[in-house]
Amino acid sequence: MIGADIRRMRTERERPDDSAPVPAGVGASPQRPAAQGLALRLPDGSIEPIVGELVLGRAPAIGRVTGTSIPRPVVIGAGDPDISRTHLRVAVEGGTVVVTDLESRNGTHVVAPGQSPVRLRPTEPTPVLADTVIDLGGGWSVQVVNR
Repeated sequence: MIGADIRRMRTERERPDDSAPVPAGVGASPQRPAAQGLALRLPDGSIEPIVGELVLGRAPAIGRVTGTSIPRPVVIGAGDPDISRTHLRVAVEGGTVVVTDLESRNGTHVVAPGQSPVRLRPTEPTPVLADTVIDLGGGWSVQVVNR
């Protein structure tokens, strides 16, 4: 289960062995360089840096997501009923982009490079690689990119 893998990696990151080198990006907070290079390419071609949490949807409500930081709303598909008001959470955790479908009406699919589309399970955080396309439905998609 991916959620268990993320918890294991977080535990390992919190108690590093000082004698072992830490790989680049591991343990990076959203403000550190490893995380600053990750972004979303939006449908209009613009680039949205993934710093902290992003919440995507046609009218994203930041009160819907709980946590220690306030997510930044990103409007995708305004007026399109195929996109939920608050559809998807995107964040960098431990140097990895993690996406979570927020119980959207029509679901979210991820397409990793060279792979078939996979439907996200609602509320289950899922790590994704750079160049992964995230399909929100209704012809709206974003792509994880390195800046």
